[in-house]
Amino acid sequence: GNFRKRLESSKLFKVNILITGASGFVGVPILENLIKSNHVDQIHAFSRSIKDSYPKHEKLKWIEVNLEDAYKVSEIVNKLKIDALIHLAWSDIPNFSYSKCIKNLNQSINLINIILENTECKKLLLAGSCFEYNQTFGECLEQSTTIPKDFFTWSKLSILEYLLLKSKEHGVSLAWFRLFYVYGANQRQGSLLPTLERSLRENKVPSLNTPKNANDFIYVEDVANAFELALNAEFESGVYNLGSGSSTSVIDFCKTLEVVMKNSHQLTTKLIHNTQNSNQEVNFFASIAKTKETFGWIAKTSLVDGLSRSLKK
Repeated sequence: GNFRKRLESSKLFKVNILITGASGFVGVPILENLIKSNHVDQIHAFSRSIKDSYPKHEKLKWIEVNLEDAYKVSEIVNKLKIDALIHLAWSDIPNFSYSKCIKNLNQSINLINIILENTECKKLLLAGSCFEYNQTFGECLEQSTTIPKDFFTWSKLSILEYLLLKSKEHGVSLAWFRLFYVYGANQRQGSLLPTLERSLRENKVPSLNTPKNANDFIYVEDVANAFELALNAEFESGVYNLGSGSSTSVIDFCKTLEVVMKNSHQLTTKLIHNTQNSNQEVNFFASIAKTKETFGWIAKTSLVDGLSRSLKK
């Protein structure tokens, strides 16, 4: 029995990973998973500046570099062994102006070109966005035709199209994970969860214009698990949705949060009353059949559990 176990563990191929955006809201849970994973040998994390609060571990090395500096990026990448890239960095959110989007597009393409030309990298795992779907209602299928509606979706879709060509040329697997409405601890202050949490703590009725809108909310640690599974999986290059597979109205999200925080939904009831004449303008959600079939992944965390865990962190 022991010999067999040893034989199986020796077959476990350990990977070296380069990750960008590792200190961000989605990046930190992914990083924590990579640190725990027996499948990961070394993690190189690029960051514009390194803070004391960043996670530390013997297999994690923070590298201070600005992705705009292609020469420096190239100098660093040349010295690294990289089997997989997890690229999450997107600077200046929530500024989605043309100048910021083109900057992010160029940085992403330069980084990946440098990696493909100078390393043995075999996997590219990137964060896309549900906004790439040009629809406001119904189930979003990966094979749907996508038409850019602003500079942000144009830049994301341009990177995707380019990488589908490059990954074919280099024999690399590309997973373009389209993230739906990710929520969790340490989210950007303007996001829905911190905004609602602040109102509820102050005993104020949240001020929302379209509370009947419904989104596909997904807990950040479920997203992190998908990236980890992709490191161990064989998969075809393409788009993979990361959502719960169903939509929840903003009112229900608020109500669940209020029950978790205060064991009551008085403020949400007032919100419902105040906004009864508002319309539902959005109600779309992810089709997750392809992601489930390819990676054996589903979102496991219920909204109640996800919100409870977000508040505890």
